[in-house]
Amino acid sequence: MKWEVEDLLVRCIQLFHWIAVFFLGFRVLFQLLGVNPKTPFVFWVYTFSSFLLIPLRNIFHSPEISGVSVLDITSLVALFLYTLIAALSVAFIQSLAQTKSHHHKQV
Repeated sequence: MKWEVEDLLVRCIQLFHWIAVFFLGFRVLFQLLGVNPKTPFVFWVYTFSSFLLIPLRNIFHSPEISGVSVLDITSLVALFLYTLIAALSVAFIQSLAQTKSHHHKQV
């Protein structure tokens, strides 16, 4: 099986997207449930996901739902944006690959 550069790029984008969805999804869930942030797995998820939130820091306010539950708007927006960016990137790469393939057929 021959790997094209476009396929590799698409797979890398998809891998990054699913990693981001995993960490941000757990972050949203943990904050909604009000879990203890000092437990090792939760601390690890918060630490890694905070890196993904750097571009959106201090833009949105995350309201408390009840005493310990928080609706993490920033993480929800980040989930949406990373999904949108990944989908647009994949579509762009695939359209370039299609154009290249169509061009080679004409030559």
